[in-house]
Amino acid sequence: MSREIEITFPCGGLSLHGVLHLPETVRPPVVVGCHGLFSSAASLRQVEMGRLLSERGIAFFRLDHRGCGKSGGDFREVTTLEGRLEDLETVCAVLAERGDVRRPEGLFGSSMGGSVVLAHAARHGARALAVLAAPIERAPVLEILKATGEIQRLGPRFFSETDTYGLELGWNPPSRILVIHGGADQVVPPDHARRLMELSRDPKEFLFLPGGDHTLSNPEHHRLFIQKTVAWFVRWMR
Repeated sequence: MSREIEITFPCGGLSLHGVLHLPETVRPPVVVGCHGLFSSAASLRQVEMGRLLSERGIAFFRLDHRGCGKSGGDFREVTTLEGRLEDLETVCAVLAERGDVRRPEGLFGSSMGGSVVLAHAARHGARALAVLAAPIERAPVLEILKATGEIQRLGPRFFSETDTYGLELGWNPPSRILVIHGGADQVVPPDHARRLMELSRDPKEFLFLPGGDHTLSNPEHHRLFIQKTVAWFVRWMR
């Protein structure tokens, strides 16, 4: 039986929160999950991934980024790519100091969370990556946020960052990466996934889901995503 352990830790003057799915395995490998722009660690896909990975002897930590879920901070004031990178770097250091898990080497990110883990891997490396609907430029996404009115939820610090997400892919292209994208994603264009695949190094795999939307609301798309992602981490993390 696995356990779910709630963890809080300081980061950037805030108190951040997350949940560790800990299997019975002695010092298991760890995958850290980063949610999308307006989501949280309570994302049902991450809860399911945590359960399934822990059943296979891999720990999974789902992080509430600053201003989201149970973490501190005003969302509009604290949400930036660099801020979320600091969140991820800090939680990796926190988990590395625990005696019951190994140093985190697996990363999963959904939407903006995918951008965060890609940027983190470019700087620090990773043993295995999986990203769902990850933008590698933000300009097209901002146009969608303008059209929906959700852009009002973001503060000036978010817009002060560069128009690219600073992924540094040209410096340290990712490998052992699984890229997942829906063909009918109206938030992050599928071309982002194709370009990411071109930039990435082998081994790499692309799960393209024709007709799939940004949230993979089709149950079959969700099933395929979960099945492929769990298998990917089992392959490279165990």
